[in-house]
Amino acid sequence: MVNPPGYWESFSLAKAHLFYGEPLSGRGLDAAEKWKEELAEAREELASKKRKTKERSARAVLSVNLGKCLEKIAPALPGFSYDCHAWVDHQA
Repeated sequence: MVNPPGYWESFSLAKAHLFYGEPLSGRGLDAAEKWKEELAEAREELASKKRKTKERSARAVLSVNLGKCLEKIAPALPGFSYDCHAWVDHQA
């Protein structure tokens, strides 16, 4: 009987379907194929997250830059009646 860390119940090693030095077959082959499928799905998900992060970052950069330009142009437009001198970045 073995009690692996993190498990509450012991189990018999005879029921573990261990293999060593022989080609995968049966349950071992099924487990390896399932693991490969899960790994491929995880890689696709990671690639999607990376792509979305880059897109979101690019959009944020454009938004910030456009906002900075509009902050400088807006006070010169007719009908703009707000005092926004404190808003303007004088260092740029």
